Amino acid sequence: MSTRNAWGQMMRRCYDPDHPKYPRYGARGIRVCDRWICYRLFFEDVGERPEGMTLNRIDNNGNYSPDNCAWATAQEQSTNKANNRKLIFQGRTMCLTEWASEIGLSREALRNRLNRGWSVEDALTIQKDATR
Repeated sequence: MSTRNAWGQMMRRCYDPDHPKYPRYGARGIRVCDRWICYRLFFEDVGERPEGMTLNRIDNNGNYSPDNCAWATAQEQSTNKANNRKLIFQGRTMCLTEWASEIGLSREALRNRLNRGWSVEDALTIQKDATR
């Protein structure tokens, strides 16, 4: 997808009620900043779309704007979805999948620990082979 196509899709998601993704964007009040209504200014701010990347809103509830958007990989995008489970531990906030990767557990194992009532601290620090 070209940079121009990415811009067009962003505009349609926010302003075209017939776009399939409008309910998750425009209908939720997600808008494009005034500056980015003009493709030339959008391009000035974000540059050419790098291969394999898409436009990511850093704050999933925020608008499309220079301070809230960056090109990101599909993996980076997947950690920024509204339905992700965010965990805060030792002053760091990451989604469950990121924590699982960092501590060497599968996402399912970490989710199961939390669903069984483990504290975030225990779920992230007790070794795999330990029983509770």
